[in-house]
Amino acid sequence: MRKISSILLLLLLVMPVVSACGMGKVEEKVVEANDFTLKDLKGDDVTLFEKRGKIVVLNFWATWCPPCREEMPSMEKLHKKYSGKDFEIIAVAMDPKGEKIVRPYIEENGYTFTVLLDDKGTVSDLYRAYAVPMTFIVGRDGIVIDKIMGAADWFSEQSQSYIEELMGKGAAGDDGKS
Repeated sequence: MRKISSILLLLLLVMPVVSACGMGKVEEKVVEANDFTLKDLKGDDVTLFEKRGKIVVLNFWATWCPPCREEMPSMEKLHKKYSGKDFEIIAVAMDPKGEKIVRPYIEENGYTFTVLLDDKGTVSDLYRAYAVPMTFIVGRDGIVIDKIMGAADWFSEQSQSYIEELMGKGAAGDDGKS
């Protein structure tokens, strides 16, 4: 009896992992992005819902995180390429020391995408961003399209194709302009 209980417990623990790996059927859920308002490095309030109509790359990061630092140059390239085309990168800095440590890092590296300060962890808690980097792709309608754990090369061909597809510039809708 004890062996059967152990096997059942093991199955209960393993099945969600198998499903998450794509080996089982996972039901897709429509999840609306949680709205929030945080200060940017200029001291202005930025609210996620004000970005409706755009594809938003919502990235949670920290200055002390090596993978975060690694992916940021590619985020800047992506930002520069698609800026003004119904696309926005919002990087939510989770550093407890806030602006004092985030501003110098951003300025030193010349990053121009939107950086918000979450030094109290309220928004990272709202999104359950307990590991960094963690990125959510939010559609024009405010629905979370994707969640990416870990660092990404945001300027790879694959990433650019993905963003272009989300922006409606796929093969059928490509106007040939960049």
